[in-house]
Amino acid sequence: MSKQPEKRRRDSPWPETIAVALSILAVLISGYAVIEGRQQFSEQRDSELINAIYEDWDLLSDPAYWEVSHLVEAPATYERQRAVLRAYTAGLPNQDKRHVYLQERAFAGRILTMWENHLNQWRIAAKSNDEMRMRLLQTELDFYVQEQLRNPRLLWLFLPEGGNLMQWLDPANVVYYREHVLNDPERPLREKPDAEGILPGFDPLTPAE
Repeated sequence: MSKQPEKRRRDSPWPETIAVALSILAVLISGYAVIEGRQQFSEQRDSELINAIYEDWDLLSDPAYWEVSHLVEAPATYERQRAVLRAYTAGLPNQDKRHVYLQERAFAGRILTMWENHLNQWRIAAKSNDEMRMRLLQTELDFYVQEQLRNPRLLWLFLPEGGNLMQWLDPANVVYYREHVLNDPERPLREKPDAEGILPGFDPLTPAE
């Protein structure tokens, strides 16, 4: 009885194909997890930034600090709020007026620091090409240079001839301030610095009553 030739056993290609497919799938899943993790981190970081922004403004808007409420007024509403505060502070004793004077200067410095922090954070985002964070911060910076920093009293407190608070700024930020607030050709500064504020004629060094 003759033997039939044995058929050559061919290994199936499927196990190798499945292994390659699974490897590719694992890489894709890993890549997606990394992207998703970065997205969640970015969203959390942006959410924390927004919360910090609102916390700062909530503090400045606290009724307990009525003596600085004129500092957060837009130029269009500044004069009316200043008039109300002048009427309120007119009858205060000198010691209380000193408190108002010091509080005003301290909060003006805080606003300046808030703006400078946003500007520095924008530069960091730009350096890392973080477009989402740049857009968020740019919105805040536009508000500052177009409205908040044009507040007449803040203009005076920041200028060298006024409160000279700009001396605490980084030199690059002083340049930015001058270019975007004081000397912006597209949005010329029309507001005049208010040298008297809500305490016209008051000298903080006058003797206490």
